[in-house]
Amino acid sequence: MVRSGFEWLDADHCVYVQSTHAGKLMVGRHINDMATAVSTHTEMTLLVMDLKKVLDLVNMGDIKWFLGMEITRNHIAWTISLSQAMYINTIMCRFNMQDSHPVSAPLDTSIILSKDLCLRDDEARHPMKDTPYLAGVGSLMYASMATCPDITYAMNKLSQFSADPGTRHWTALQRVI
Repeated sequence: MVRSGFEWLDADHCVYVQSTHAGKLMVGRHINDMATAVSTHTEMTLLVMDLKKVLDLVNMGDIKWFLGMEITRNHIAWTISLSQAMYINTIMCRFNMQDSHPVSAPLDTSIILSKDLCLRDDEARHPMKDTPYLAGVGSLMYASMATCPDITYAMNKLSQFSADPGTRHWTALQRVI
């Protein structure tokens, strides 16, 4: 990408940008997936031709899914919407919570989460031994960074107890799910 005249963003080295006489080109990549945004159809055609010279490229047309996110474009309103509904449903099924009911806030404000709720000895830790707390935190962190900023505070708080979560931490995590 750099050899083709693109510069990577300092904030994210998986995103490349290039300015041309017709506008800007942006390319986001992750492993072997790539998404592009260009100013004109002509720029897209030129970009695809250039990339095909150095990559085994398959042009899949307008983007619909990328990194677990559904992408919907409204050409009339000039908007793009991102959704992780399928990803969230997968998380709910993974943690056997597909029949749960929604709550109005990710964290219960009446419960103070602290280190005092962490389990101190092996006997107390036994019930939490097979609890997938870290997997839940990691799964929801991705969602909070991508399309669910409303759970970011809750995930920040819950991730602080990843080393030694207690049963109340697990219950709080299930509430976020």
